[in-house]
Amino acid sequence: MKHPETIRNKVKLGGILNALLVSWVTMVFGTGFLIFVFAPIKLVKYNSNFIANALRSTWEIGDAMGPAVKISYILLLGLLLLAFKGVVNKTRTFSYLLPIVFAVLSATLVLAFLPAEFSRGYGIGLTGVRFDIGVLPIYFMGAILSGLAFGIVFNGLAEKQKAV
Repeated sequence: MKHPETIRNKVKLGGILNALLVSWVTMVFGTGFLIFVFAPIKLVKYNSNFIANALRSTWEIGDAMGPAVKISYILLLGLLLLAFKGVVNKTRTFSYLLPIVFAVLSATLVLAFLPAEFSRGYGIGLTGVRFDIGVLPIYFMGAILSGLAFGIVFNGLAEKQKAV
């Protein structure tokens, strides 16, 4: 019997797209929550209740992120994951590690190359600096969470398919 780490996943395109959607939502709103918690920028306090304030602020930060940021991130991440689908599908280790690496790479490319006028609410569009050292760790942590979310959903679908 093969070691569980080396058993090949057989997740199809639909499963990859489902995991990609969860990854994208995590990037947008996970990064928004991280900005809320660790904000080097001044945010409006909407409510004295921390949870209510966190939910509303996270939603508003994610919503303020420009469509070009969201679309370019998901396209880059999706293309990388689809291009390396066979490797991502190969083992559980790769199905966690590669999405995290690709998510960080995608976030870095968006930060580096998306023009300022399209970067509303993200990177240069948020702080006025393309690689602001105060926010950069937050963006990378959001990307890591995004890649991890992909891996969790992807592996959950792989386990579900094996059980059928």
